[in-house]
Amino acid sequence: MRDAAWADASLRIIAADTLIASARADIHYMGDSLELHLDSLDARTQNATWTLQRPARVFSAPDRIEVDSLDLASTDGARLTLDAALMTVGDVYLRTVATALPLRHARFTGLMTERVDGTLSIDATLTGTTASPRLTMTGSLDSATVDGTEAPHFSFESQYADRMAHVTMRGQLVERDAFTVAAELPVDLTLEARTLERRLVDAPLYVRVTADGSPLGGVQALLPGLRDLRGGYDADIQVTGTWEAPEPRGILLVRDGAFAIPALGTGFREFNADVGFAPDSILVYRVRLADERSLTDTASVEGAIVRTRRGWRTDLRSVARSLRVIDDPRVAEADASWQLRMSGPLDSLAIGGVITVPVANVSIGQQRRQVLQLEEDRAAATAGSAYAPTLEGLRVRLGNEVRLKSPEASVQLTGEVDVTGRLDEPSVIGEILAARGTYRLDLGLLQRTFQVDSGRVRMNGPLSISPALDIHASYVVRQADREDVHINARISGTVDQPRLQLGSSDLGTTASETEIISYLLFGAPTFALDGESASAVRLATAALVPSIGGAAERALGARLPFLSELQVVTVAGDSPQNFTLNSFEGLLNSFALTAGTQVGTDSYLRLSGGVCRGANRAAQSLPAWFGVAAEYRPRERLSAEVSLTPGSAPCRRIGTFAQIYQVGFDLYRDWRW
Repeated sequence: MRDAAWADASLRIIAADTLIASARADIHYMGDSLELHLDSLDARTQNATWTLQRPARVFSAPDRIEVDSLDLASTDGARLTLDAALMTVGDVYLRTVATALPLRHARFTGLMTERVDGTLSIDATLTGTTASPRLTMTGSLDSATVDGTEAPHFSFESQYADRMAHVTMRGQLVERDAFTVAAELPVDLTLEARTLERRLVDAPLYVRVTADGSPLGGVQALLPGLRDLRGGYDADIQVTGTWEAPEPRGILLVRDGAFAIPALGTGFREFNADVGFAPDSILVYRVRLADERSLTDTASVEGAIVRTRRGWRTDLRSVARSLRVIDDPRVAEADASWQLRMSGPLDSLAIGGVITVPVANVSIGQQRRQVLQLEEDRAAATAGSAYAPTLEGLRVRLGNEVRLKSPEASVQLTGEVDVTGRLDEPSVIGEILAARGTYRLDLGLLQRTFQVDSGRVRMNGPLSISPALDIHASYVVRQADREDVHINARISGTVDQPRLQLGSSDLGTTASETEIISYLLFGAPTFALDGESASAVRLATAALVPSIGGAAERALGARLPFLSELQVVTVAGDSPQNFTLNSFEGLLNSFALTAGTQVGTDSYLRLSGGVCRGANRAAQSLPAWFGVAAEYRPRERLSAEVSLTPGSAPCRRIGTFAQIYQVGFDLYRDWRW
């Protein structure tokens, strides 16, 4: 403090690691006014260092604000200058020039996303009075990118006077005009105290957007979820009327388009659109795209958005046929067909119809990734949840080639559910049926694969309510010198809290789970493990060899991904010599393999086979066996199956082919009430 009115001040600011600034100034306090002589200023951000080029003066009084030659320059060539003399009532003057200003310099404020980059130049001059200001502005945005994708070069000119802004904007890509916007906008930019609602003036407006053979790639940067955008578009759209009642006119044509959605792993081609604009409607004559795999796998939209006395209302219809909607092996692979209708006011759309998923592989328990990883997108989705469409009478059907896959399971699903409520908080009612498949029980070294016989997952309402489970599976314990033992497993409870119950019809209802687990691990009851012949080597052999089937399933399943069902069962012999003396092949006294796959959309084929060796093979029985079963399911609740199999314990059956093999025919009809 030099005296009561003057002070010398030094300031240093550290804001985390985004901004470090220091300044020195003389401060002159004069009653109700303040004068600041800024001698030096340095500011360092993560991207550059800014320095005050010469001393500047700032004066503030109740009736005016003055800024005299604030001139800042950065180490990478950017420059920012400001001169101003703003009266509370009366004349105003402001001139600001920003030259080659990188957008990344503003990231320390938190207002500029890292997705966007470019170099901004602006020259703006404000004159006139506080009641009737006049504004002239020119500017450009060069080297613009969004998520690393080149955006068009923007340039604009604007003049404002007498509550009317005249704006011209051009976008160029590869030295070619991408689009042009010309507008006359009635707005009130007075510097006197006004509310925001009064900024838009109730007067005629005019906006025209034109594009002639412009490349679609020029707007890819504005669509962050798309890549490899190709094709061209033409546009001539005019908007007249007022802010409260705009009247659009014109056309928008897209031809020979193509694009990819990396987050979904999908690509589309033959993207064409024909949209017309009229004062009271927007007519979607045709919007069509095809899957990159086949031109016959398509989706289309048509309809209209019409203005009524109650506002704009929508009536759109969309049809798709076998469109690949996601193709990411780490998450899902799915085709979808649908017939949907979107109707109602724009701020409360209702969506109804039928979605059919004929083919899908949904992976769980593997590496996952979010479809959209952008914080801005999630924030926008949260802000727009109030306008989320409502689902009314939307039915989702699963075809016969829908599989749920994980390192432990491969289950074929079918069924249908009804979806209602808001799109961001849907309610799902219905049942998903487990038609067939396998589930591998992994106990580390010991692995057993259960065959899924039937099951259902019942959806009970909002997704916050965990679906209920009721799944039945079975496992056949192949034994060397006894009849095979069938183990049954039931998985009940919910997806969040499943419960496992083991049982066996061969062992009787009184068999404890301890006995059943003993059969699963060693192929024998617990009391049989204490005999003299049950040496440590024999137990290790009995436990290890069946687990070889689990390893074989993993190897075969990875190389034969088209299989809906795969089960490998191996059985060791009784003698320790089988483990210590014989070759590795000698361990596999009984080997069985079952595989199934979908054939077309309505048929399923299951093949099985095995070999019989050692004590497990009865005298005069066949050294090998096979089985075949075919199922035809023309409708969801109706199916027929024909089979040729040797029955249970095929290695111990004796007789001719006709005596060993059994022909079966089953007809199924499912009733629900």
